[in-house]
Amino acid sequence: MVKKDKIEDVFDIKADVMSLLSTFNISPATTQISTEGVPSWYHPGRSAWVQRGPKNKLAVFGEIHPKILKAFGIKERVYAFEMNMQALMPLKVAPKKALDISDFPKVERDFSFLFPSEVSAQDIVKTFYKVDPSITFVDVFDVYQGEGVPDGKKSLSLRVCFESKEKTFTDQEIKAIYDAVVTAAERQLKGQLKL
Repeated sequence: MVKKDKIEDVFDIKADVMSLLSTFNISPATTQISTEGVPSWYHPGRSAWVQRGPKNKLAVFGEIHPKILKAFGIKERVYAFEMNMQALMPLKVAPKKALDISDFPKVERDFSFLFPSEVSAQDIVKTFYKVDPSITFVDVFDVYQGEGVPDGKKSLSLRVCFESKEKTFTDQEIKAIYDAVVTAAERQLKGQLKL
């Protein structure tokens, strides 16, 4: 992964939050994202809660509301997050076991799809994790709705990583996993691969 010097958008701050939550052995697959009830100092369209179930709010993240920035004379976008330590501290944190590093190369593929607006990024990520057991990481790095995107649709770009502990993937195996991701997007989520 490329290390960036600054936060570019809300997805960067979300990745930081998810990384911190992983220290509590909380996987993205076991959380939900909710935009309801976000504190008023966050931008309402660019912020969300990370929670486990409807009442267990673990963290909130997002872009600070433009009115707050204006009040302080700040002209750039500012991103922040808050962790709910009261919810996190009771979690039993088992010591993390070091993962064996694979002797075989990891494969990364980027995808861009058009999805119906009502399909959540979280549902897409969870669906992709289920496609193949070798998929180890799914990350949304861009979401766009607006000019050039049909009404009722959103453009969403993701990176999917997969690796084997036993062998190097052949081109055919890589293509099979790639095709399975595309098929899952099309059949289960009504997605359309952008070429």
